[in-house]
Amino acid sequence: MSWYGDRISESSFRRYSNDVEDAIGACSTEVDIRKLSQMYEFIERESDEFITEAALEQASYIAQGMYIRSSQAQDAATDAFCKDALGLKSAPVRRVEFDAMGLMRKAYDAAKSADDGARAEAFARAVADGVASSCIGIANDRMSENVAYSGRSEYVRYAHVPTSSKVCGFCCMVASRDFAYKNPKRPSLHEGCRCLIVPGLKDKTVLGGYEPDVYRKGYDLLVKRGKHGEIVRDADGIPVFKSGLVFDIEKREVIWRERTRERKAFGRSHGQVRASGALNDVKDPSGVRRDSFAVSYYDQIRKRDRASVIEKIAESSGTSFEIAEKAYEYLFVRKYHLHDGYRSFDPDYDMAQSLQRLIDLRKVFMHDAILVRHEALEFEYMSEGMDYDAAHRKAAERYDYYKALIDWKGFS
Repeated sequence: MSWYGDRISESSFRRYSNDVEDAIGACSTEVDIRKLSQMYEFIERESDEFITEAALEQASYIAQGMYIRSSQAQDAATDAFCKDALGLKSAPVRRVEFDAMGLMRKAYDAAKSADDGARAEAFARAVADGVASSCIGIANDRMSENVAYSGRSEYVRYAHVPTSSKVCGFCCMVASRDFAYKNPKRPSLHEGCRCLIVPGLKDKTVLGGYEPDVYRKGYDLLVKRGKHGEIVRDADGIPVFKSGLVFDIEKREVIWRERTRERKAFGRSHGQVRASGALNDVKDPSGVRRDSFAVSYYDQIRKRDRASVIEKIAESSGTSFEIAEKAYEYLFVRKYHLHDGYRSFDPDYDMAQSLQRLIDLRKVFMHDAILVRHEALEFEYMSEGMDYDAAHRKAAERYDYYKALIDWKGFS
């Protein structure tokens, strides 16, 4: 292989990781979403069991096409990286079956719990999220196939390389071991994991930009320890990591996961919620279900009567209509120049729960009320021309939502 003892360039790996991420993100198009939404509307309109089954089967063909499209794009990206950077041959394509019909039933059941008028889109988004989740790990499977086809399985050792600048504790642990794995642990380390496997030789191959010692630091900071410094492990002997925290490899420090997501370097973690019925790291280890809930709830808020929502937020948080309106405008209407483009903020699960309590006039906690004030103040600073990071830091000096949230969760 051409990389025996050589350096794999950072630029070639970054191009590869970006191509894979684009393939996962582009598995569904607006046309797909519209077709799936129309299919659900047809099911609701007909209210016939036979027609429902036939329509779900038709929708499964759309999902199958989405899956194949993403698979082919990931295969192409992996094959190009293998050829150009590693000198590996491309194995014949062998695709694992995708349970599209099973996904249809889950999405259909999930859509029933959405608000009237939002069920069709909820169904379509659930299908899209399910396909995207199923597509994660395809590139790693393809990499293993190409290594075997090139006759190199006996010699290579794999590194699991994170593709995000915010990395969870488990991925830090695995990434810290360099080119050490004779066989990849699995196509993805956990649900939603974006780490990519790279073949090489232990103590010889160097991948530009990949620093195992940095991930070792992240592991040391994120792993839970007992009173005497011993690592806390679960029943299977796996280290337990601090909930809600990730390691920022650019800043070399542990941070609380916030709502803006980046894919600027070579993971992510999700906060737990104290309420026993809510999703947390045990019930939702990858955060996929929490992200899905947040996206769905933000969409529901946008579809409700704006004035009514703002009035409820103002009433529940003890703020004026003007302040609540600024928070609403900031979260659900405006777009800004963020780290990865001009767009609105990503939906956030913890914030969605706060908003749900505020809007539904449930028991409101201190961090819920702080959220409204923080977002309104951040909106003012952004309107004055500050960038997001500066505006967020300044608003947090007065109203620190994430600190209040951590305190409420009893984080330790």
